[in-house]
Amino acid sequence: MAMRLSVIICTKNRRDSLLAAIASLGECRFRKPWEIIVVDNGSSDDTSDAARRALSKLPIPSRVIYEEKRGNGHGRNAAVAIAAGEIAFFTDDDCLVDVNALEALDREFEDQQLGFVAGRIDLFNPLDYLCCYFYRSTPLYFRKPWFLQPGFVQGSNMAFRLHPIRGGVGLFDPIFGAGARFAGEDLELAMRFLLSGWNGKYSPEVRVRHNHGRSAEDYRKLEHFYDEGVGAYIEKTLSSAKCGVATRASIALFMMRLAIRSKPTFQRVSAGRTSYLEAIAQQ
Repeated sequence: MAMRLSVIICTKNRRDSLLAAIASLGECRFRKPWEIIVVDNGSSDDTSDAARRALSKLPIPSRVIYEEKRGNGHGRNAAVAIAAGEIAFFTDDDCLVDVNALEALDREFEDQQLGFVAGRIDLFNPLDYLCCYFYRSTPLYFRKPWFLQPGFVQGSNMAFRLHPIRGGVGLFDPIFGAGARFAGEDLELAMRFLLSGWNGKYSPEVRVRHNHGRSAEDYRKLEHFYDEGVGAYIEKTLSSAKCGVATRASIALFMMRLAIRSKPTFQRVSAGRTSYLEAIAQQ
């Protein structure tokens, strides 16, 4: 039987949280062939060795690879290059995957029109700042010319068909992602799937618990990075030849609403659009 799922986790200097994530995968129920790939994206501690020891105790094919190029985009692309599964499920090293998540994900991808699935993200610790989660209890469907707004697809719980990534849709853009210039490699790739004619879905049955450990102050320090990433994502989407009139109108409406709702956020997003154009011009 062909390998169905490749579960991919990128990590850097998060040994203890990564081991908890691996342990949660060991509890998952899934009857089809699957594998685990851990990408060490520049750790200076014993993260890789600890991951290998933990994975060796599981009855699941697994690998730990090292990617020296900084950023989640590079790390995820390194895993995509060697993944054997039909579907790549990405989660973070501070997430605990629900025991039924993989089976739920497999059911969703029975729909051959789905290119990606985003899942529910619960907070693990109720004392953590209320961020980096998505609690919606009912499904959402995404189709072109939908403009995929921030929050619907997050790197801590998302899955993509691999053959479009290796084909016409393309790999993660390494200018995006944690450790790179802009946040948002997850959202940007999902939008490219939509522009290429694939559908997407949010499924509340595919669940993880996010143990991010951030305080309000921690999140405030990340706001500029996240918001400028949204601006860069918007600008890249607009630059695509596949971005039609309806999608452009949807983006304009999003920006208009953002300007009304929060001027500081609007300004950060707008700065990100400018910074993206400058970064591309320098390449």
